[in-house]
Amino acid sequence: MGRPFPASVSRAFWDTTAEWRSVYFHHLKSLDPTNLPAHLAADREFVIAEDAFVARQIAQADSAIVEFGCGIGRHLLPAANRFPQKIFIGLDYSARQTSMFGHLLRDRKSTNTIPVTADVTYVPLATSTADLVLMCYHTFGTILGAGRTRVLLEARRILRPGGRLYIGGFSNLDIAPLCYSSWGIQPREINRDNGLITLDAYQSLWQDDAQINELLNNFSFDLEEHLPLELGFLNVYLSREDQTSDS
Repeated sequence: MGRPFPASVSRAFWDTTAEWRSVYFHHLKSLDPTNLPAHLAADREFVIAEDAFVARQIAQADSAIVEFGCGIGRHLLPAANRFPQKIFIGLDYSARQTSMFGHLLRDRKSTNTIPVTADVTYVPLATSTADLVLMCYHTFGTILGAGRTRVLLEARRILRPGGRLYIGGFSNLDIAPLCYSSWGIQPREINRDNGLITLDAYQSLWQDDAQINELLNNFSFDLEEHLPLELGFLNVYLSREDQTSDS
């Protein structure tokens, strides 16, 4: 389901969001939720819950944490300072975003974190090197077609047996148009039958997490923890030691 747009088109779009990412999430969390529109309240709830959820997963991980679609390092930057004994690797195919991430790391004199400009369907890391792989804020929903298979195979490959995969995803199509408006994007088409949203530069799949769970099971990941939210879900999967599927 879903046909990825040409990489050059998508990459150029994500480059343009770098500065937006440096202010949007902080601003959203600072808003008084009392009188927020429902879609902004849901987005704010998701961001705050995901920040806490991911921070807990990082605290529990042994030593090596990798984020697919790290952006400008919103989740890894605070963790790097909190856990100087751990190694953090952020992957994103937006050179603009990883460049900003690198500048922030240098400003903070962080030496345990590496931003890498790379396509997460071909991860430049050795097998069984990570304790935790993160895909935050609907990153997984923007990876479609053959890329979706590749990214799960890569996550499984780089995780040590018993490692964990975190996915934060969106599923509430009723508020999707208003959410995209808040993010400065105009959807071209929303398919309510399968949850596929077509935008100018990419497609996004808003799926019920039950569908995600079934898919992950085929790649030797078992659901370990689930937090339902108005906008979507926060899920943690445990990598089975009997990794047998390559489909």
